Amino acid sequence: MSRFRERYTLSDAVSYEVNTTKDTDTCTSTNHEDILGQNGTYNPMETYESMLDEVTPNFVNLRDRGLIFNKPMTKISRVRENRLSGVSADFSYKDWNTACNPDKFLVFTQADRGSRPSTLAIGEFDVVLPEQPDLGLASLVDQAVNKAWANVSLSETEGLVMLAESEKTIVSLVSIFRRLIKVLKALKRLDVYALKREVSAKQLANRYMELRYALRPLVYDAAGTVAALQAVAGALEQRLTFRAHKESSDYYSTSDLIVKQTYTNACGTWYKKATLEKTCHRVVDVRAGVLTLLSTTSKLPVWGFANPVEAIWEIVPFSFIVDWFFTVGDTLAAWAPDFGLRPLASWSTVTDTLVRTASYTTTWAEMPTGNSLHVPLVHDYLLPNSYLSEVLVTKTRVANPKRSVMPSVTLKLNTFKLLDLVIIAKQIFFARR
Repeated sequence: MSRFRERYTLSDAVSYEVNTTKDTDTCTSTNHEDILGQNGTYNPMETYESMLDEVTPNFVNLRDRGLIFNKPMTKISRVRENRLSGVSADFSYKDWNTACNPDKFLVFTQADRGSRPSTLAIGEFDVVLPEQPDLGLASLVDQAVNKAWANVSLSETEGLVMLAESEKTIVSLVSIFRRLIKVLKALKRLDVYALKREVSAKQLANRYMELRYALRPLVYDAAGTVAALQAVAGALEQRLTFRAHKESSDYYSTSDLIVKQTYTNACGTWYKKATLEKTCHRVVDVRAGVLTLLSTTSKLPVWGFANPVEAIWEIVPFSFIVDWFFTVGDTLAAWAPDFGLRPLASWSTVTDTLVRTASYTTTWAEMPTGNSLHVPLVHDYLLPNSYLSEVLVTKTRVANPKRSVMPSVTLKLNTFKLLDLVIIAKQIFFARR
């Protein structure tokens, strides 16, 4: 049975008003006006929360009996801040009037003081705040779900891969030790020429690749072998959970010149301007999991002998490079049979956090040059503390999401991998010449 709840709350109301004073010269006096402009109350903070889920009757008793609950859920939380923006504006000019006796300059002055909500100073939320960036949510979910299923395994080490590549491992170790003995002999003889050849660019590149793809995997295999020797499948928990996590984020900001107001009189055109800065930061966090039931006490899975599909892909030349760009390995492993483990439930949870802001970083006024008969005097314009923000968090849980049959595009590159690609490409290029 579905259940929906929502709650909308407002902070305490705040008063605002803008007062305008005008002084207008006549030939014999000055007229003074006090005008109440925009005024009222508003709520600086708005909070909205909602949740859609499913109710399980007799939940406590069913849980205590060991039943598994895996149901969808959507939770939304939104907080909007609308700060109180100050208002300070001054406008003044003088005109030469020949209708007076004697002729004289008549001065007009206007001053605005007070405050107003930033929605009135900047604009409404939905119009001003920036659009959220596209982070490829569907692809992230596919990657996390497939990775969680790929992790479903009892293996502590990759026995099949170790057997398949044992000859290469032995050859590499023999070559490394021979080279070490050669270097030691050169050091003993102080053979500078021989030592110089060992530190050439080509030799250093070869040693780097040996460290990355011979010695480092050997260390991992040794650690996995020790773990496999210590592991006893029957001693594991009956229910095992395998998880995966993917995250993507993006941030951008824009800064735009806004013409807030123009006014034209005999002096020329007067401008009120502002710099509107918008920021947007989105983070998508995807977590997936698979709950399984242990159904074997055999040690075959612990040694990796129950993972032939993964082993075959592992020994394909340059398969690791393909996995830097496409999730082929995870997709194959996600669909491969999981010996000794029976799936009970799976899920994916997406937490999408979006933070958006809009604010006036600067506001200013520009006045015309005028002429000898129409003289601009003052033009100032300030809207301090004009700021809007919205924090939107959407959390969605999907029960038993589908595994993707097609690999996703991904990019798992860092400095070392880029260097690896350069060296491998160079070796292949020169090997063909």
